[in-house]
Amino acid sequence: MSEFNDDLRPADNQFADTLLPYNGTPLDNPNTEYERLLAEAINASLMDLQEQEKQADEYQNVIIQSYQNETIERKKRFQQLLIDIERVSKFDKDLKELYEILEPILESYFSQFIEFCVLDEQSYDRIFKTLKNVRTNLSWVEDLKNIIHKEA
Repeated sequence: MSEFNDDLRPADNQFADTLLPYNGTPLDNPNTEYERLLAEAINASLMDLQEQEKQADEYQNVIIQSYQNETIERKKRFQQLLIDIERVSKFDKDLKELYEILEPILESYFSQFIEFCVLDEQSYDRIFKTLKNVRTNLSWVEDLKNIIHKEA
């Protein structure tokens, strides 16, 4: 049995590793210069990303506010005209047809789906001929001509 014990090497000496203090943030890790630079670059990138997201949110809010303001302004210009036509349309068949034509066009204009509408000459003439019979502000009718165009 002693011949087997002769082939064994003696055990290694024991030693304990000691770690450098680490406070939990990558910038405080003094292990290597590379890790510190990497942590600084990551931190700078995150700060840039947050700034870009903040700017994008602000820009988006400006666009939404601009859209809402434009929608409100458009409704203010023509809402009373629609109300006047609707009020009289209960008594007149031609005005009821006119209202049924104008209402979706103006709603699309209010929602900024369209900037103008092109109608054939017959429909265009019929709309504005019928509008002359409605007691309403003539400037609204003139403004309506900027939205509804006659086909060329």
